[in-house]
Amino acid sequence: MQIGATGPAGSAEIPEGTHFWVTGRIQTHGGTPTQWPTLTIHADLNSNGSIDPGELDISLLHSLWYFYASFELEDDGPSVNHDGTPGNGTPRDNFDITVRLVGVNSHDVELLHATAVNVPPAFVERPQLTFTTNTDGTSLASITNVNYFDPGIRDVITQSVIWGDEEETLVNSQEKLQRSYPSETETLPPDHYPITVLLTDDDTGVSKYIFEQALIQWNYDD
Repeated sequence: MQIGATGPAGSAEIPEGTHFWVTGRIQTHGGTPTQWPTLTIHADLNSNGSIDPGELDISLLHSLWYFYASFELEDDGPSVNHDGTPGNGTPRDNFDITVRLVGVNSHDVELLHATAVNVPPAFVERPQLTFTTNTDGTSLASITNVNYFDPGIRDVITQSVIWGDEEETLVNSQEKLQRSYPSETETLPPDHYPITVLLTDDDTGVSKYIFEQALIQWNYDD
């Protein structure tokens, strides 16, 4: 039997957010059976030992002894822990696939092993750094246009910014990344660069976008 995903055939490492397949051939002995067996394939995607929606494929075999089953790996490992927190904080999780053949006079079980691999979120366009003035005369630096894609559809993504002075800003209740400054300005002090925008998923996946400051010296001879 083989396990595979988009990519090399027989691969047992499966990126989250992809469909993978289990396929194989059943050998018979003693001619054609009078009653065809039932093939059950259970992919325990969240490794909880239970049969959850999307984890079971049941096929009644007829004249063909080849089988094929497809599953969608929505997340690597458990999407929700026992305490209700998202993810399990690991970039790779092993899970089992049980292939069970049940007939009139036969009962055979094969156990396959696979590894679910976390895929970090990715920026789909460049974030922007903007400045506005508050009514009290202070300035507000904002990171906007933070758009991303994550193939793990059950991943929880945290947005944050680490400024050059090592202060960290988390996304606020309005889903914005902002920081106030005591006076009106359209630039930041040099020690506030680089500015690192972080996308962090619940399984240690991280993507970064960095704003740098370039100091350009004028050449007055030109």
